[in-house]
Amino acid sequence: MKRKKTSPLTIVPLGGCGEFGMNMTCYIHNHKFIVVDAGILFPEPQSLGVNCIIPDTYKWFKKFGKLCGYVITHGHEDHIGALPHIIKEHPAPIYASPWSAELIRQKIQDTDFTNFDLRVIKTNDSFSCQSFDIKTFPVNHSIPDAC
Repeated sequence: MKRKKTSPLTIVPLGGCGEFGMNMTCYIHNHKFIVVDAGILFPEPQSLGVNCIIPDTYKWFKKFGKLCGYVITHGHEDHIGALPHIIKEHPAPIYASPWSAELIRQKIQDTDFTNFDLRVIKTNDSFSCQSFDIKTFPVNHSIPDAC
């Protein structure tokens, strides 16, 4: 019996590793990828005029292939704050818990972009995002509906 050769899953953190804020991790498989969280980093006080810092998605997303969706773990700014800045340039469905979805809806509606695909998921849900199968589970955190 021959074993079918499969391509590996590549995990690339674009922010949030070793720092507080700017959480964003890409999971890449067969030239398709999902993004888990899309957060901002708050600038240091000496960075006058800078409101927020976001990961450099433009150059990386082009290299990774087709963006299948954003999966949001919870509604803190360091996990959702970059969405209004990147969703217009990189549109894809956004999967989030009810509480996080409402926070995201408010953030994006405050911009001039209104054509976004927000899909509400619940903890312990299983869903597919193109070739990615995802199962959520509840996580204790300082905000409701973290998963």
